Amino acid sequence: MSVVHRSTTFRCVLFTAAIVIFDQILVSPIHALQINEKNNTKWSPITTFQKVKRLPDESSLDPVSNTDDETQRSVRKSAVLYNKADITTTTQPSNIVASLFRLNEEEGNTCILLRVDAVIEVKFKTKLGSEDVRQTDLYVPDDAEVTGDCSNEDDATLILKWKNFVFTWYFTKTLGGERWFVKALELEINTADKHFDHIKTKDKIVRLSTVSSYGTLLFMTPVGQSYSCQKEISVVLSDQNVPTMKGYVLLRAFTVQPFIFKNNEFGPAYQCSSIGAGAMRNETVPFIFGITLAAVAVLTVGGYAVFRHFKIKKVQYDTME
Repeated sequence: MSVVHRSTTFRCVLFTAAIVIFDQILVSPIHALQINEKNNTKWSPITTFQKVKRLPDESSLDPVSNTDDETQRSVRKSAVLYNKADITTTTQPSNIVASLFRLNEEEGNTCILLRVDAVIEVKFKTKLGSEDVRQTDLYVPDDAEVTGDCSNEDDATLILKWKNFVFTWYFTKTLGGERWFVKALELEINTADKHFDHIKTKDKIVRLSTVSSYGTLLFMTPVGQSYSCQKEISVVLSDQNVPTMKGYVLLRAFTVQPFIFKNNEFGPAYQCSSIGAGAMRNETVPFIFGITLAAVAVLTVGGYAVFRHFKIKKVQYDTME
């Protein structure tokens, strides 16, 4: 077999290997992700959550009072919701009172809509002893102040403020701009609030968030659609610098949509999975790694081909001499 023929065969083998690596690392995960999202997409009419009177004999519900002795809101205490899992879902009660929060742009058009019955549970240690752990339950009130930012095409923020608390939603789009997701949920707590007497922390302001809890993309949804879930979703909030506190956000009768560009209302509903809360693994790192590996493979094959080309030419030249 000639030197030229052996070199050509070797280059073909290397090039084939590079194609296989590129397909397995980059193309296959993306194709699988697209199939998964397509199968989970359900086009359904917008669900309307009407305020319903609570029944006085709801034995499965416990009253949760707030600091101002306003109308109490009921919260179902389900141990299933507060297991070790960071995101859990369970069947929600039928009598739900959902609040609607709307953020408008400067021109008056709606850019973010959130309809939810949101309850917040915070567990914290006190100065009274290492084993003294207390729990306080709060709800996001209907009259929470709504602010935020929709000026960026690919990022948006919704901020809900009420006495001693700030609850922030961070939205962003995927690299291609075809889908949106919740990048983070953050709860800012003023520990001077009377719910946190004897709390064991040196910080007056504590921020619990999903950033330290998740490597996932929450509620991934196609742009133009709303994310809707008829199950109760429990999301864990934490701060590695404040190990004495942990929060849980319970989302019920939940529909949310950022990046609204027409009609000022919810788009078609993208229903949550029947087995989960719609959290997806962050594919950014594998995506970049795949591209890098493919580029290295191509450069290696190309570099070797150039090297062999000049080497063979030199051998042929020396042979002719």
